[in-house]
Amino acid sequence: WLESIDLLAIPSRWFETGPLTLLEAWDAGTPVVGTNLGGIAEFMGGQEPLLFAFESVPALAQAVRACVEWREPPPTVTVPG
Repeated sequence: WLESIDLLAIPSRWFETGPLTLLEAWDAGTPVVGTNLGGIAEFMGGQEPLLFAFESVPALAQAVRACVEWREPPPTVTVPG
């Protein structure tokens, strides 16, 4: 289903250590915006405009807009080993 959507927002409320939904979305070619917390922020390093502050609707709106206007190549998902 991730391939069928235009954008995935991950509004995490706690520090995730392994954001599998983020990686699955990227693998499907789906852009992601996420909360600036824990694993989400770490995995999205270099994509800070696509991160938003916890419980901030204006910051989420700004991240969605940044995603729509994004011109950088999408992240690549690689499997270690």
